[in-house]
Amino acid sequence: MSLQRKIDETCEAAALYALGCLPPDEARGFESRLKGGCPLCNAQLAESREVSDALAAAPTPVRPPHSLRARLLASLPGIEQCAGPGPTEGRIVVRKDETPWDASPHPGVEYRPLLGEKTYLVRMKPGAQFPAHVHKANEQCLVVDGSLTDAEGLTVRAGDYVFMPVHSQHSELRSDAGCVLLIAYS
Repeated sequence: MSLQRKIDETCEAAALYALGCLPPDEARGFESRLKGGCPLCNAQLAESREVSDALAAAPTPVRPPHSLRARLLASLPGIEQCAGPGPTEGRIVVRKDETPWDASPHPGVEYRPLLGEKTYLVRMKPGAQFPAHVHKANEQCLVVDGSLTDAEGLTVRAGDYVFMPVHSQHSELRSDAGCVLLIAYS
């Protein structure tokens, strides 16, 4: 078993132990490691307890009244939402070309928000590059048009899908012919 896998398993066990969800036999084993002075076990348990205590103290989410949500969404340009209760309640429609493309700090790269900070269209002009970066959330990418190549030589084309987990490193990206990407974060 790799060192990283052992660390991941310890982190998972600490989180489950802090929540009281670790099966009894595994809990006894984890307690034995704690009593033995395992620094990783103790540190992860302390961190997991902080998180579980914060979750317990967090307020219960309250859904805003439908009328408030509808008014807020209606105030956004180019966005429509179904007004009444029924099978389409909550549906949001963003019309093509009714919301602007915003320039990014990287020449030839533009983005268009579709749903808050979770879903975007990204457009790269021919020859545009995007620097290496670390993902701060899980990223799903569907190539809608064109193609994109990373520094390792992997090329993805229209219809291809790429998932990059949180904390993963992405090398520099370039689009020789230009591309449009649908990006969603979770």
